Amino acid sequence: MGSSIRGRGIWFLVLVAALIWGTPGHAALTKPPQLGSPSPPKPDDYLWDDQFGLPPVDGSIYCAVKFGGDLIVGGTFQQIGGVFAKNIARWDGVMWHALGNGLDVGVSCLTVYHGSLFAGGSFQFVEGTFSPHLARWDGASWFAVGAFTGSYNCCYTMNSLTVYRDELVAAGDFGYSEPPALRGIRRWDGTTWAALGTGVDGPVQTMLVVGDSLYVAGRFDVAGDVPARSVAIWNGSTWAPFGPGVPRKSWGWGVRALTQFQGHLFAGGDFDSAGSAAAGGLALWDGTSWSPVPGFEPGWVSALAVYDNQLHVARFPDLVRWDGAVWSNVSQEFSGEPWVLLPDDGTLVAAGAIEIGNHRLWGDPAGIVEAFEIARWDGTRWAGYQPWSPRMKGLAMFGGFSAPIQCLASYKGNLVAGGLINYAGTGESWKVTSEISAWDGSQWTGIFFDRPGYSFGIPNALLAEEDALYATGDFRIYPQEIGTPVLRWTGDQWANLDTLSATGTCLIRYRGELMLGTSRNSSPGPPDAGVYRWSGAKWHAVGLTAGVNQFHGVQALTVHDGILVAGGSFISIGGIPANGVAAWNGTSWQSFGVGPVPYQPRPNVVGLVSHDGKLIAAGGFLDSSGGVPLMVWDGKTWDAFPGIRGRASALSLIRGKLFLSGDLQLEASDEKTSAVMWDGQAWRPMGSGVNGQILAFQESNGSLYAGGYFSAAGGKSSFGIARWNGLLSPAPGPGALWLSQGRPNPFRAASDFSFEIKHGGRVIVAVYDVQGREVAIIEDRVRPPGAYDARWDGREASGKRVAAGIYFISVRQSDGSTTSRKVVLLE
Repeated sequence: MGSSIRGRGIWFLVLVAALIWGTPGHAALTKPPQLGSPSPPKPDDYLWDDQFGLPPVDGSIYCAVKFGGDLIVGGTFQQIGGVFAKNIARWDGVMWHALGNGLDVGVSCLTVYHGSLFAGGSFQFVEGTFSPHLARWDGASWFAVGAFTGSYNCCYTMNSLTVYRDELVAAGDFGYSEPPALRGIRRWDGTTWAALGTGVDGPVQTMLVVGDSLYVAGRFDVAGDVPARSVAIWNGSTWAPFGPGVPRKSWGWGVRALTQFQGHLFAGGDFDSAGSAAAGGLALWDGTSWSPVPGFEPGWVSALAVYDNQLHVARFPDLVRWDGAVWSNVSQEFSGEPWVLLPDDGTLVAAGAIEIGNHRLWGDPAGIVEAFEIARWDGTRWAGYQPWSPRMKGLAMFGGFSAPIQCLASYKGNLVAGGLINYAGTGESWKVTSEISAWDGSQWTGIFFDRPGYSFGIPNALLAEEDALYATGDFRIYPQEIGTPVLRWTGDQWANLDTLSATGTCLIRYRGELMLGTSRNSSPGPPDAGVYRWSGAKWHAVGLTAGVNQFHGVQALTVHDGILVAGGSFISIGGIPANGVAAWNGTSWQSFGVGPVPYQPRPNVVGLVSHDGKLIAAGGFLDSSGGVPLMVWDGKTWDAFPGIRGRASALSLIRGKLFLSGDLQLEASDEKTSAVMWDGQAWRPMGSGVNGQILAFQESNGSLYAGGYFSAAGGKSSFGIARWNGLLSPAPGPGALWLSQGRPNPFRAASDFSFEIKHGGRVIVAVYDVQGREVAIIEDRVRPPGAYDARWDGREASGKRVAAGIYFISVRQSDGSTTSRKVVLLE
């Protein structure tokens, strides 16, 4: 299938996400919500495994430039190539590197001026110093530059940087607290900021310097004192228009890209005409008038560049080229929407929401993916910027973003994950997988909806039984467009359990019968939310819910004291008033007093467990002292679970311990965290947790797994899925591990170690730097009890020798035992 058709299918969900989430500085960039930064290292972070990382950027790239022989990229991300780098990173030809501590928020433009790299964006601080939206990197350190004079600048955007007449020119949307002449564009001579005449009256998206002229484009109507629709030229003293300009759509960004080709100016963006001529997304200025480019198929143009003596145009979702006479696709492997096209050392770099691969069909398991977000074209083939390590086996959605994992289960010895999953890492390449995928301890295998008639569906919950795996969500049967909330897998194919106008959220067995919870999360949407019973042939309503608005339903089911308990967002179920929690005894519904007190405007119960004879509800609640993630029913009243504040996203009871995730804060220490464990005595943070949200916990083969929307766990790259190796087994006894001093220590070439384990099992020997970041895995294998030797040659995972300094050799086992030694690497 051609890239154009394929791309439109693949990027539909991403485009929808763009319209929902948007982005600073652009009308609609294709990106998921930005994940948070990894928290500072914690003592228990060694218990988080590093096996589920991935090499792509975990956000979006918006800009790129060459600096000091290296490629610099900026955007909204926290890691790239398995390296933590905050919104800006450097590619040295082999691997990615951070630029110091990076920048606190997104980077949208880059340029080089007077030998330094300048970064512009929506950030506020650089290395702890206030430097709104502009900062300078000299190759070793960051410096504040301060580009704004107004008192209110949190929502300003900087979209473009360039150098004109030995001055730095910054352009964007600088807000109404700035003087009018400075609201869209300004110049800096290294000391003082100044206006370009009386400026422009709207946001600037891009700039281009040609000879002694500065071309400026965006969404404005006036430049200086003259009408100039979307495009204008500055000659150093006055503004001039390009004829009648380029009328923009009412909701679009106008002109997004400029370049010069064969002596003419080309403008690309989101418009239908240029001057008086129809020109969908691309127009040509010949020095006198605007005209459409012959043969160009109208589209949404995001970037332009001249490479290999041809004009290259990023027209969503394709990359096309023009030699001045004929248009052609660059390649069938490309699809997406790049925001950067940069000629670089004989190649063309494309960066943005892109995918490089060869898919015959959307989700085809035989398809090949080469790269996400950034790649380079040498005129013949594409190459990625993704250095793999054998331990990169995480889960990703379209675009290479971390896959949002909704649910987990353990089925026939495998961990099963469900969510918006499209790809998995193999440790050396990408693998196409499916919305329900199984992990056998070494690789992911998709459990595809391969039965004719099934098209798509995202599971919200899984239920594993000895002879079957059930998935519930919002599944669709084509071509009838009939909804089916539950699918059953018996080892060779999926079968639907009847049809029902409802979105499934949870499944449980109660008195031998399969019980289903459903909800209504959209409007228009399935109206019949509540609890259903499976008779073996049909679903029968047990209790339908009502809410304070059209969004209501059941989110969790559990069995407590022999009765079925439902929790969710409802004010009644089966006609019985109930504030988010109610019980079904097989005959009738009853409420639990007034129920947990919710945050407004409606009840919000996301999890339920029965523990120590008490019912525990998780969600967002209120008591006299504020937000509470857990409420406990002792048979008479609801009380807040002690020691924890905040809001919950998931709750599980595993081996008698409570595992809780969300936006949490420990009362004893005021420590904020995303994941904690209750061992019966106190809450214990799970290291530094994850940099997003955990939505499910599951034990499988002696380890605890967490699934959700995150890209780091315990300070390690971990896309969508993470393994916690501690606290499920009894604590190791004293002397369970022994590790020798390094021989020699300090060392230059290599240092040898001996270690002894008294209990057999999985052993990981790793190297960490003084900030707790993992440098290399020396070995990771299952060993019987005994004594062993190991060696570290001073190299990181990629094989590159690390800088001289202090490092730590760590030996740990999956039962939680660990020991470490300090070593010193000399120059």
